[in-house]
Amino acid sequence: MTQTYEAAIVGAGFGGIGMGHALSRAGIHDFVILEAAEEVGGTWQANRYPGAGCDVPSHLYCFSFFPKVDWSRRYASQPEILQYLKDAVRELGLEPHIRLRSPVVRAVYEERDARWKLELEGGEVLTARHLVAATGQLRVPKLPSIPGRERFRGRAFHSARWPGDLDLENRRVGVIGTGASAIQIVPEVARKAASVIVFQRTPNWIVPRKDRPYRSLEKWLFAHMPGAIAAYRALLYWLFELRWPAFRSYRTLGPLFERQARRYLEEKMKHRPDLLAALTPDYPIGCKRVLLSDDFYDSLLLDHVVLETAGIAEITEAGVRMQDGRTHELDVLVYATGFEADAFVAPMEIIGRGGRSLQEVWNGAPFAHRGVTVPNFPNFYMLYGPNTNLGHNSIIFMLEREITYISRLIREARRRQAVRVEVREEAARRFAAEMHAALQRSVWLAGCHSWYVTEAGTSPTNWPYSTLSFAWRMRHLDLDNYRFA
Repeated sequence: MTQTYEAAIVGAGFGGIGMGHALSRAGIHDFVILEAAEEVGGTWQANRYPGAGCDVPSHLYCFSFFPKVDWSRRYASQPEILQYLKDAVRELGLEPHIRLRSPVVRAVYEERDARWKLELEGGEVLTARHLVAATGQLRVPKLPSIPGRERFRGRAFHSARWPGDLDLENRRVGVIGTGASAIQIVPEVARKAASVIVFQRTPNWIVPRKDRPYRSLEKWLFAHMPGAIAAYRALLYWLFELRWPAFRSYRTLGPLFERQARRYLEEKMKHRPDLLAALTPDYPIGCKRVLLSDDFYDSLLLDHVVLETAGIAEITEAGVRMQDGRTHELDVLVYATGFEADAFVAPMEIIGRGGRSLQEVWNGAPFAHRGVTVPNFPNFYMLYGPNTNLGHNSIIFMLEREITYISRLIREARRRQAVRVEVREEAARRFAAEMHAALQRSVWLAGCHSWYVTEAGTSPTNWPYSTLSFAWRMRHLDLDNYRFA
């Protein structure tokens, strides 16, 4: 017998857990959270590479409704964040709703019943009135199109698929990429490996992370002083939010931010003019994701670490051959090459009204009204969808506003005894046009190559305004832009 639910949530990371809690608070208890992995955690379950951690302060990278008072340090590590999410599931009473090892292959909207039919791997089928995709943007590993990848005889893998049994002692390790994952991996790998070759295509702007463990007094204040956590969280929010004008008015305010990163680089590389030149970006700060690290530059100064910028020609059986003919022999090759950020719900297939898939409707240009709803896909909602990513603040702030918005839409449908809620085509297109126009003036479209921008030169990922403006919009439920039936 097919199981039926009022709502199905796909993904048990921050978005899925937060959505489940919101439904429970709204009195909707007939829901399921479907997670493909063996445990909850989303990206923090998948990314277990050495040095994995968050580049948003710990107290800002957690739910406002479930604050953690005992973070061990300013920037939490992957194990601590994963444990926080497990604690949230337990304390918020979501365990009975979660099904692990339940990947959704396909979801089809059945117009006759106004329900979504979800097909799971293995053939199981269940249905739900409402479907929430909480699958995130940084989930599907992106591997580079380098000839010969399949020929390498050593161990090769994407950073999000780090083997638990990998021993790096006395190994020759290559790391392709110098982005957010790579700058966390390289310092840790350098502590064990015999040699490390870091393959860089384009340098990134890096600013100090200023990470450290919290002192005993700070932990005591967080745990015992009323309002301390809320005040500190607010302080962190505004410190990061004040960076937004540098991204918006990057020609006038960006250089002030860039000066900080340039001074940091010049101080670290004052005795290595060769590395200084190789690590200096030729694009405005913010065009690519701004990175935070206290030890990446230091690791590049180690005798057994080499920064390689000549360009990769091919992967060979023994290692990597450069475009100038030199070869680096390796035992381990790590692809720290990011994710398919604009894939959104992939590899899950979403089929809406008229039998058209979400990818077909988007046709390479993803859009969603307020990043959440798509016309011709009734009762379907996205978390961390198109145009909701940030370059300057915490995505948890955005997620909570989206979660509340979706919860209110579902509650409104129930109040009206409607079986279908769908965004109007004109509203979604109008919002998409606004996003496109605003992003044309942003630093993200200033000419560099980054995961923020598609090959067509558009940015379907980022929110072009402040998070405060997003919160202001989302607090109003724009019912005129929806059809209820």
